[in-house]
Amino acid sequence: MNPKRIGFLGFDGVTSLHFVGPADTFASAALDGGYGSRIPCYQICTIGLTPEPFRAESGIIFEPEETLETAPELDTVVVLFKSVFGSPPAEFVENLRLNEAKRRLSVPKRTLDTIAASVGFTDADAFRRAFERRLGAKPRGYVSAFESAQRQS
Repeated sequence: MNPKRIGFLGFDGVTSLHFVGPADTFASAALDGGYGSRIPCYQICTIGLTPEPFRAESGIIFEPEETLETAPELDTVVVLFKSVFGSPPAEFVENLRLNEAKRRLSVPKRTLDTIAASVGFTDADAFRRAFERRLGAKPRGYVSAFESAQRQS
């Protein structure tokens, strides 16, 4: 029997009890394999929004094994994630990155390359394509519209 892979999503400020408790429960689930042996039912994986370590509210630092974007198909986290957040994990992460990029675009004298790298895109072209696909505007066009709105208010 192959154990099911379950990913537990962690992020800064997650409650340790809500993160570790269920993971421990699933990790300890096993079937009686006979002769005193136990067969694990689940393979637990720590998933982060980014590859960087995240800190729980208790101060415990967790190192994600994978990110939502790089995790292979998991049996559970993707289904639960979409039902809670309303979009698949990769789309959710991309939206987080683009929202932060919009905020950073409003700061003068930042290049698209710098912004793209700072929010986790591999390069400025990938950032431009994602920005235009999700937001319907080019990053520089967004900046121009933002600056125009600022002048009018």
